[in-house]
Amino acid sequence: MTKTIVLNGREITYELEHKRVKNVNLRVRHDCSVYISANHRVTDSMIEDFLRRKTRFILSAIDRHAKIAKHADTSYRTVSIEQCRRVFEQIMADIHPAFQEYGIAMPKLVIRDMASQWGSCSPKFSRITLSKRLIVMPHEAIEYVVAHEIAHFIHSDHSARFYEVLSDVMPDWKARRKLLKPPLD
Repeated sequence: MTKTIVLNGREITYELEHKRVKNVNLRVRHDCSVYISANHRVTDSMIEDFLRRKTRFILSAIDRHAKIAKHADTSYRTVSIEQCRRVFEQIMADIHPAFQEYGIAMPKLVIRDMASQWGSCSPKFSRITLSKRLIVMPHEAIEYVVAHEIAHFIHSDHSARFYEVLSDVMPDWKARRKLLKPPLD
C-alpha cells in the first residue's frame, strides 16, 4: 500500500507492507524509495509517528542516494566492460606488489554492474569483483577499493588486524575512502 507523509516540508511517498514481523522496519532504497514493513497490529498513526522520529535519517538517506545517483548518473553506462577491465587490471597490477609479502597471488578480476557495493572478494577462488560504476570515481578511490578487497584475502573481517594490513599497504586509505562518498550539501 502506498502512502505519503510530509517531513520537514517535503512530501515523502512510502510503501507500507503489513506482515508478520516483530518490529517496524524502515528501508530507504538506492532508488530513493522508502519502504516500511510492520506487524498488522501497528496502526497508521503509529507508523507516521515512527516516520516523524526518523525524519532526519530518512531525508539524509534520500539525499545521499540521490547525490550518488546524480554523480554516477549514466556516465558509467557509456563505458564498456573492456574499458573498465583495462583500467581496473592496471590498478590491480600497481597495487598487488604491496601484498606480495603476505603471499597473496594476483587475483582474477570480475566486473559487474553492482548498485549496492563497490567491490567484493572471494579468497577461496582468488577472485575480486568490482562494480562497473567505479569507473567514474577518482583513480585513488579505485585503488582504495582494490586494496580493501585484496586485504580481505588476509583478514576476512573488518577487525583491527584487517585495518593494520590496509594501513600498511595504503597509509592514506581513509582519505581515499571518502572519495567514494560524495559529501551532502
